[in-house]
Amino acid sequence: MAIGCDAAEKKALGARIRSVVVTLGAVVAPYVAGLAKAQAATAGFARSAQILDRLTEAAFTAVVNGRRLVADLDALRADWQTRVRARKGEAVWRVADMLLRLTSTGRSSL
Repeated sequence: MAIGCDAAEKKALGARIRSVVVTLGAVVAPYVAGLAKAQAATAGFARSAQILDRLTEAAFTAVVNGRRLVADLDALRADWQTRVRARKGEAVWRVADMLLRLTSTGRSSL
């Protein structure tokens, strides 16, 4: 303990130190408990953030792919304009436009 102190001073100093330790324990214990709860909640938020990151990434990829698909379909329709020799009102143009709108096509669609 303290060097150069008599027994009474050492006893008083010991009591003060115990008092400080008890007070610190009373203050620190709820903080540590709250910290543990916050860490557990943060772990849940981190997992949610990972899921949201994946969903966001998938949404942006879908938008890019959708734009690429539209560009490809527009290019295909423009190519048909140069290759198909038919008059303006002919059924082949209605079929061409219908083919671009359908998600899948079979003989029954035509």
